[in-house]
Amino acid sequence: MGTRNGEIPQLETGSYHRRTRRESNLETPRITISRSVALVLERLDGIADGVGSGTLQLYLRDQGIAVSQPTVGRILRELDHEQLTVKVSNRGRVLTEKGRQRLELLRYDNARHQWADELMSHLEPSSRADFLPLLKALSVIESEIARLAAERATDDQVQEMHVSVETQRKNLEEPTHGAQQGTDFHHLLGNACGNRFLQLAKSVLWDANPALRDLWYEANIITGDSSYPAHRRLAQAIAAHDPRTAQRTMRDHFAVFTRAVEKYLQHVPAEEEVAAMTPSTRPHG
Repeated sequence: MGTRNGEIPQLETGSYHRRTRRESNLETPRITISRSVALVLERLDGIADGVGSGTLQLYLRDQGIAVSQPTVGRILRELDHEQLTVKVSNRGRVLTEKGRQRLELLRYDNARHQWADELMSHLEPSSRADFLPLLKALSVIESEIARLAAERATDDQVQEMHVSVETQRKNLEEPTHGAQQGTDFHHLLGNACGNRFLQLAKSVLWDANPALRDLWYEANIITGDSSYPAHRRLAQAIAAHDPRTAQRTMRDHFAVFTRAVEKYLQHVPAEEEVAAMTPSTRPHG
C-alpha cells in the first residue's frame, strides 16, 4: 500500500471494539448494519431517561422508514441481546457504553466512505482517467517484487513479514482496520526483493497520482475486504520460496482493488457530471 496523505477522520485506536470474527472470515471492515438500526442508535444517543418503541416508530417514520411497532420491538430486543441498549424500567431504552462505542465506530466508518466519495467526485478528469492504467502498471511491478522477494528473502525478512501480518490481524478490529500494517507489509516486500529500481518505479507511479495512493491506503473502504488474507497468503508463499504463487497472489490482490476502483468510478460521478445533471436555476425567457 502507498503512503497516506489524504485527510480522513481520525479515531483513537484501542478505544472501540467490535464483535470477534472467526480467523477464516476477517474480511468485513465496514460495519454491516441496517439504516433503521443505525437511526435507532442515533435517536438514543444522549438520552438518559429512555425512549419507548412508539416514539422510535414515529422517529423512523419521519426519516422515511415505515415500520410497525412490533418491528421496532424486535430491533430493540436484538440491540438488548448485543448489549448495545438496556431497558430502563418502563420508560424505554438507553444506550449502553458498548452501544455508544458502536455508534461512534459506525459514524467513523460512514465518514470514511463519505471521504472516499468526495475524493473521487472532486478529482480532475485526467486524474480519474489515470487510475486504471496506473493500477495495471503497479500490478505488474508489485507482482514482480513479490516474485523476487520469494526468491531472495532472508530468514530474518520472512520473520519480519510474519510479524507484520500478525500485527495487521490484531488491528483488524480497530477503526483503521490495520491500514498502516498493510502498508508496512508492502514496504517489507520491496526491501526483500533486492531490486531498488523496481522500488523506485513503484514510488514514481504512486507519486504520480496522490489521490489513488490515498485510496490504496484506505483500500477496504471501496473493496469491502481487508487486505489481511492476501498478505497472509503472500507471506506464506515467500516463506516457502514459491515465486510463482507469490506473483500470482499479488496479481490477484491488485485485481480486487482494480475492480473495486472501476466500479467506484462508475458509482461516484465526477463533479462536472453532477453539475451537468443539476437543472439550471436561472429564469427562462
